Amino acid sequence: MGKAMHTRDSAISVRGASQNNLKHISLDLPLNRVVGIAGISGSGKSSLVHHVIGAVGSRRLGRLRFTPSSLAPAYGPLVREVENLPPCIEVRQEPLRGQCRSTVATYSGVMDAIAQLVCRHGIMHSPGAEEVHSLNEVDLAAWLYRHHLGSTIAVAKMRVDVEVRHPRQLQDKMGAYFRERNGAWQSAKDSLPANLLPAKLWVANVTDTVCVRDLESARKVVRQPSNGLLWVIDDRMFLEGGFNRIAMDTPEPYLPLSRRLFSFNSQAIGSGRCATCDGIGTLSGVSEVSIIRDAKRSILGDGLNLPKSGNRFTHLASLDCILRGLFRVKNLPLDICWAGLPNDVRELVLNGSGRQPIPELHDGQDRLRPAKRPFAGLIKLVTAKAASSASTKNAFSGLVTERRCSACGGSRLNHSAQACYYRDARVTGLLVDTTLAELSSKVAIWARGSVGEESATLKAVDALLQTCVDLNLGYLNLGRSTSSLSGGEAQRIRLALAMAVDLVNCCYLLDEPSRALHAKDVEQL
Repeated sequence: MGKAMHTRDSAISVRGASQNNLKHISLDLPLNRVVGIAGISGSGKSSLVHHVIGAVGSRRLGRLRFTPSSLAPAYGPLVREVENLPPCIEVRQEPLRGQCRSTVATYSGVMDAIAQLVCRHGIMHSPGAEEVHSLNEVDLAAWLYRHHLGSTIAVAKMRVDVEVRHPRQLQDKMGAYFRERNGAWQSAKDSLPANLLPAKLWVANVTDTVCVRDLESARKVVRQPSNGLLWVIDDRMFLEGGFNRIAMDTPEPYLPLSRRLFSFNSQAIGSGRCATCDGIGTLSGVSEVSIIRDAKRSILGDGLNLPKSGNRFTHLASLDCILRGLFRVKNLPLDICWAGLPNDVRELVLNGSGRQPIPELHDGQDRLRPAKRPFAGLIKLVTAKAASSASTKNAFSGLVTERRCSACGGSRLNHSAQACYYRDARVTGLLVDTTLAELSSKVAIWARGSVGEESATLKAVDALLQTCVDLNLGYLNLGRSTSSLSGGEAQRIRLALAMAVDLVNCCYLLDEPSRALHAKDVEQL
């Protein structure tokens, strides 16, 4: 620490610290200085910095926020008093707890800032550049006629928070639809989970049903204003008045512009999670290419890229018997190769026989035996085995490939979020393929032409991004998963978030801040 001259009023005063390995330690730490706490392993360095000073700072902040959990006596640090402690920012020596749903954009807070900018200053329009409007602002009948000609349209009157105690209350009304407050619409004639009741549900009772054969028939189901009405298209697409939006050149309705629209971790109504990949951005699957080892060799021999023991496929039950039975039923030779299979038989082998069982033919026998269940197909069988126990998983995991989701392009967001733009920049493009350095350049330009609240938000984002660039993180993609970051990258992101905080006279509590960093990164730090 050195022998810096200071008074008690210009220092953090710690008295009687007895946390963990500390034994009644009292000391003064000078303010406005870089202070290093050194000692052998187990001497109490982290206990002093984080479990005493950091804990006291957190409890005082919790008292201001009225957070009961942070004020529980059982979790209070063992110290007599800590005085002159400014607001604390901690950077602990621990790995990022990012999961597959955590990205650089979400962890850094850039996602929240962009969502705020879009919600207040952005716009939504379709891929064809048609602006997205509410149902009261467009010709709904023309939209139905243009995109849903031949469909059956039901218009229903919505009631909010209806007390439902028994499924019969809805199922007796075959034209009723329901949803939970934050859930999706469902048809009451399909199923109503018993564990859901009793509950307060949103209920919509059908008042009119029309098949759209021309523009005139489409006008019969249009009511103005649309608030309180629900249009159901072919019992699969729900268009809620006062909530959904439409663009005249696209058949799918849009969700309203809100902060929730940029969340791919929520399933609540109005959230932007991609339904195809479930908000992961990638799809895992088994392809024909990964299963076929050699298209010109016998399928029952070594033509398939599947584990075998003798003449049988291991871990796949009676797959060899099913394939022999299939070839016999289709009048194909038992030693046929993949290249010689007709297209319909290839499809059946890959994707299964549906509800139709395939008789089995055991090796060395001539009599077909009835199957106990339909054939699921190689793709489903291999996918299930790759997700099973460790020993089986190792034999099949190499056949599962991962690819970017085609529906969301890897952005993890659905078509409603993909329709959002800010300053002519598509938001999903910014969040997937843009690096921190590239976004920093864009934000700096945007900040120069903005005023008021928008300017303040952009300047805060610019400060964070510039700090990341200064710490040699500019190459990171915003859409990159935090679980894929190295130890040095994770440490620098934590430091960037701490250093970019717009506070004055803070106390930074850093636990080995240069750990896992390259020498050049330490110089930059």
